[in-house]
Amino acid sequence: MQARRSTLSLLGQKQVAIGLLLTACLCGSSAAQAEEHESEEYCPEPSEIDLTELSLEDLLDMEVTVASRTPQSASKSPAAVYVLTGDEIRRAGHSSLPEALRMVPGFYVSRWKTGAWDVTSRGFGTGLSQISFAYLNQLLVMVDGVVVYSPLFAGVWWPLQDMDMADIERIEVTRGPGGLLWGSNAVNGVVNIITKSSADTQGAKVSGRYARDEWNVNNRYGGRFGDDGSYRFWWRRARYDSLENANSNADESWSITSAGGRADWTTEGGRKALLSGRIYQARFGIPDFGDPAGVDSFYDRSWGGNLAWSLTDPESGSTWRASYIKDKQRLEEYVDFDIDQVAIDYQGEWSPAAQHLVTWGLGYEFIHSRIESQDPFLFLDFSPESVDQHNARAFVLETYRFAEDEASFSLGLQAVHTEFEDFELQPSMRLAWTPVDGTMLWGAISRAVRTPSLEEATLAFEGVPRSTPLDSESLVAFELGWREVISPGLALDLTAFYNDYDNQRTIQFDQDTFELSFANTGTGDAVGAELAVDATLGPDWKLRSSYSYINSSFQDQDGSDLGNDAYHPRHIFSLRSYYDLSDDWELDAGVYAVEGFGDAFDDAEYVRGDLRLGWQPSEQLEVSVGVQGFNESARSEFVGTEIPRQWYLRLSWTP
Repeated sequence: MQARRSTLSLLGQKQVAIGLLLTACLCGSSAAQAEEHESEEYCPEPSEIDLTELSLEDLLDMEVTVASRTPQSASKSPAAVYVLTGDEIRRAGHSSLPEALRMVPGFYVSRWKTGAWDVTSRGFGTGLSQISFAYLNQLLVMVDGVVVYSPLFAGVWWPLQDMDMADIERIEVTRGPGGLLWGSNAVNGVVNIITKSSADTQGAKVSGRYARDEWNVNNRYGGRFGDDGSYRFWWRRARYDSLENANSNADESWSITSAGGRADWTTEGGRKALLSGRIYQARFGIPDFGDPAGVDSFYDRSWGGNLAWSLTDPESGSTWRASYIKDKQRLEEYVDFDIDQVAIDYQGEWSPAAQHLVTWGLGYEFIHSRIESQDPFLFLDFSPESVDQHNARAFVLETYRFAEDEASFSLGLQAVHTEFEDFELQPSMRLAWTPVDGTMLWGAISRAVRTPSLEEATLAFEGVPRSTPLDSESLVAFELGWREVISPGLALDLTAFYNDYDNQRTIQFDQDTFELSFANTGTGDAVGAELAVDATLGPDWKLRSSYSYINSSFQDQDGSDLGNDAYHPRHIFSLRSYYDLSDDWELDAGVYAVEGFGDAFDDAEYVRGDLRLGWQPSEQLEVSVGVQGFNESARSEFVGTEIPRQWYLRLSWTP
C-alpha cells in the first residue's frame, strides 16, 4: 500500500489508518430446545415472520438465489452464504447498507469520512480511485438484481445507495468468488439486496429517524391494479452532518433526496413481472485540497437513477432482466462525469436427465461515458474523454445430484469480453456432501477476475496515458465449508479459504517527474476462516454471532512489501442479541469489534456496543430508541475521523 500513501499525499490528505479492536468470544454453546416447524416443506418469507419466531431450521432453509442464480435453500448451498432478514436489519438499528453489512461474517466495514465507507469481503483492499477517493473494490453489489458496481472506479458509491432500510426483505451474501454466475468484478463476494414486494407494502406509511449527526424521513404508499398487480411509490430525504476530522475543518456534510416506485404483477401465463425505478439528487462537501488552512470546501453534486424490468417463468426457470442506470456528477473545479449504462440479461434452465440440471445465461452491457477534468491541482486528465464500451458474457453451469441427493457436483464456466480486455475465463468447480440430515460438507475451486475500470484505462497526464493497457486482476480461490445443525437450538457454519491473487493493480510513482501510473505488478495470497454461530435460547431470544480470521501478504514485482495486511484487520467479531420482552416490547443489542492492523493503524482499533428498545403500542405505530457506540463517547474507524456516540429515535406510522 505504499502507492496508496503516495496518492493520498498528492490529494493533500495526511496519512491515515483504519482500525478496530476485537474482544474474542463466541456465543455460548448451550442452547435451549426450540420447537421444530410442523411442515418439512415450509420455507418462510423473511418479511412475514419476526426473527425470534423463526426456528434455526427455518432460518437456514430460506431460499436464496445469490449462490446459484436459482432458488435454493441456504443450508444446501455449496458456498459461503449468509442471509440477513428484513426483521433482523430493522431490529439491529442500522440506518444504511454499509452499516448493515457489519453483521456479515468476513465483511470489513469502515466509515473513514462523513460520506464514505470501505466495504469488502475477506480483507482485500488495494484499490484507490482518484475520482471517488474510495479504497476497496472487488465486491459486486446488486439491488433487486440491478448491479450498482460502478464501471468508473471499480467500486460502489455507497452513499448513493441510500434507501429506507424497512423496505428491505433480505440481504443475500456470498463470500468468495462469484464470477461464474455474475460476471467480472464478483471477486471477493456478491451482495444482493432484495426489497419487499409491493404486495407486502400496501397502504400509506410514514417513518423517520433522528440522531445526533443524521436524520431521515420516508414516505410510502402502495396499492393494487387488476387482479394480480400491486404497486408502491416512495420518497426519502436524508442528511448526515460532518464528522470531526483532525485533518480538516471543512464542511463534509452530505444529503440525498430520492424517490421511486415498484410494480409487481403476474401475466396470464403465470410469469412474474417486476418494474422498478429510482431517481436521486445528492450533495457532498469535500475539503479543498489546495486550502492550507483546511477549512474551504468544494461540492460534489450528483444526479441519477435507474429503471429495471424483469420477467420470470417459474415453470421453465427462465428469467429476462433489463436495466438502465444514469450517473452524473459534478465535482467543482475537479472533474465532471456522465455515465449511462444499459444491460440485458437472460437466464435459462435445462434438465437433460432426472439428476442433471444445466443453468445457462447470456448478458450484454453498453456503457457510454464522458469524463471532463477541471482540476487545477492534481493535473488530472482523461484520454479519451468520451468512451463507448460493449461488454458481453456467457455462462453455463451443470449440477449433477447423486443418488438420494446425498451429494452433488457442479462444474461451470463463464466467458467475459470487455472493451478494455480480451476474453477472460472464470471457471468454477464445487462438490457438496450431506452425510446425514443437518450436516453438509462442501469444497470449491474458482477463478474470478476484475476487469480494468474506466478510470484506470483513460487516466492521463497532459493527454499522455498514465499506464500501458492493463490486464484483469485475477483470483484463484480454494474453499472448504462445514455447516452443522447441532441441535434445534444451535447451528454453526464454518468456511476456510486460501486466495491466490495475481496481476494486481499497483500505483507506480515516478519521483523525478512526480507522475503516477498504473501497472499489473502486484501478487499476493490470503488465508483465513469464517465462523457463524446461531443460537436459540428460548422462544423469545435469539443470538447470531460470527468470528473471522484473515492473514494476507502482497508484494510488488521487485519483491517489496505492498503493506496490504496493515490496512485490514486480522480479527473481525460480531455478536447480536434479539429478545422479545413481550408482544409489544423488544430489546436488542450488538457488539462489533476488529483487531490486528499494522502498527500505524492500531490507534483506530475499537469495540462498538449497540442497544435498541422497541415498542409497538398499536398495529399502526412503532417507536424505537437506541444508542450506537454506548461503550465510549467516540471512536475512530480511520485515523483522524471521530465517530461520536449516536443516540437515535425512530418512528413509524401506518395510518
